[in-house]
Amino acid sequence: MTSQDRTTPPKRGKTRRLKYRFAGKEKVMTLGKYPRVGLQEARRKRNAAREMLDELLDPGAVKAARKQAVRTAASNTFELVAREWHAAQVHRWSELYAEQVLKRFETEVFPDLGHRPISAIEPTEMLATLKKVEQRGVIETTRRLRSCCSSVFRFAIASGYCRYDAAGHLGPALKPMPKTEHYASLRPGEVGEFLTRLEFADCEPLTRLAIRLIMLTAARTGELRSADWTEFEQLNTAGKALWRIPASRTKMGEEHLVPLSRQAVELLLTHPRAAIQKGKLFPGPARAG
Repeated sequence: MTSQDRTTPPKRGKTRRLKYRFAGKEKVMTLGKYPRVGLQEARRKRNAAREMLDELLDPGAVKAARKQAVRTAASNTFELVAREWHAAQVHRWSELYAEQVLKRFETEVFPDLGHRPISAIEPTEMLATLKKVEQRGVIETTRRLRSCCSSVFRFAIASGYCRYDAAGHLGPALKPMPKTEHYASLRPGEVGEFLTRLEFADCEPLTRLAIRLIMLTAARTGELRSADWTEFEQLNTAGKALWRIPASRTKMGEEHLVPLSRQAVELLLTHPRAAIQKGKLFPGPARAG
């Protein structure tokens, strides 16, 4: 494997080239245009190419791979990769949750980082974007958004778009969730009396329905308050009814599947909107974030 360098400068506008042999074949690699690439720079590039040949590497192929990597990095912006990740996950989510995830990216992340190559985004940039959301006081939304961003980066790593997760270790830099104050619980011997009083309590019918549904599903109150009809599946099929709670509303940040008993299904079908099965089960004032 040998290389030959041209010592006489080419005419203005011409290109400096390096001839070399690799794997028994003669090849030519462009070093740059004259006079932008002078003789000293051309010799530096020639020497670098010779070092690659000594290591049994084709300098022309290495140069082409590097140029392709730069083009790939520039084309794989955070927004494009996030949308690709979203499209790959959407089949696992309810329609409502899929819309929520994309909307959060469009309003909270894309304006700052959407145009940036995902491989060039630093943790400090990601943190600055999350801090803007946090300053509005929506702590839970901020932490969920960080989790989604981290999922996008991990998807990008697996796809070869970047090498590290710029959102993965930002949790400690964000405000912690406020301490939860738990309500008093019922003892086993008090449940029967409670249900009797609930039946005749002076409250809204939907409130009564919600309390009974929590007792039948053991769901968290936050999960039930935001429940949407799109999350309930096969209510008319005995033994297969299911409540699919999206990751955005679960404590662990993962989708939760709740098999529905016959009693739970019968209770749901007494809901005033059971025939339509659209929108929220328990509509109320919109919450910030």
